[in-house]
Parts: sequence; C-alpha cells; structure tokens
Amino acid sequence: LTVIAVLIISEMFLIVTNSILITKYRSLNDAMISEYSLIKSTDDLVESFYSLMKSSNDQATIKKFRTSRQETLNLIKQIDKIAVDYNSRVAFEGLKNNLDELMYETEIGANDSLKEDYPEAIKRYKAAKDKSKFVTDNTTDLLMKQLEYTKNIQTEIKSFERNSNFIAFIITLFS
Repeated sequence: LTVIAVLIISEMFLIVTNSILITKYRSLNDAMISEYSLIKSTDDLVESFYSLMKSSNDQATIKKFRTSRQETLNLIKQIDKIAVDYNSRVAFEGLKNNLDELMYETEIGANDSLKEDYPEAIKRYKAAKDKSKFVTDNTTDLLMKQLEYTKNIQTEIKSFERNSNFIAFIITLFS
C-alpha cells in the first residue's frame, strides 16, 4: 500500500511539473510567433498608409489601412498578455513605446491624408517609416531575449528528465 501511495504521489508530481514546463514552452512559442508576425504587420501598416496617401478617396484603400491598423493593434495586445519573463517584458516595453509612436504617426497621417493635408501626411509617413525600422530592431531584440529564455527552459526540461528518470529508477528499485 505504501509503495502504491509513493508511486501515485511521484506520478502526480511528474505530471504537474511536466505540464508546467509544457505550458511555459507553448506560451513562449506563441509569443515568438506573434512577435515575428508583428514585423510584417507593421510593415503592412506603413505600406497601407502610403497607399492611403496616394488614394485618399478610395474606400478599399481606406478599409485596407483600417484593417491593417486593427491587426497590428491586436498583435500588440496579444504580445502584451504573453511576454513571458522579466527580460522579455523589459524589451517589450521598449518595443511598445515605438509601436505607440508608429500607431500615432500612421493614424494622424491618415487623417491628414483624408483632409488632403498632404505635406503633413508626408511628414507623418516619413516618421512612421523611421519608427518601423526601430520596431523591427526592437522586435528582433525581443525575439533574441526569448530565445535566451528558451535555452533556460530547455535546461529545465533536461533537468526534469534526469530527475524523473532517477525517481523512476528508485521506485523500480524499491518496488
């Protein structure tokens, strides 16, 4: 009876620990996929803003800009929820500041285009294009921080594997 209790407790410990590690790993993968998508999304946003400046009366172009903007905002919210460790969170805050400025420049610039204030829209486009480069750099930095965190998770997984093999060996030895 004691052996069965030890087996059950050991197995529950292993299951819970394994579940925690898998959850961390999945969360990290989800975050990295979203971050990678953010680079393309912000590039698409800036390009759709440029198209809007050229065709400010075209409803399809306006809709494309609004859709692109919303997709970028959704990715920002998603990443904000799942930034996984302290270093990633710090890197994300820097990225978020640049994203906020990019979003501001594109929104104000789009409004300027719709009001046919093209000199101001062009100024906003140039600022958004510059911010887009910073967003790419900051996103790359964030991805590198998360790869470093992945390395730490892999170390945890290897340690867990060794410990679980050792526990299984001990349980087999004494049963």
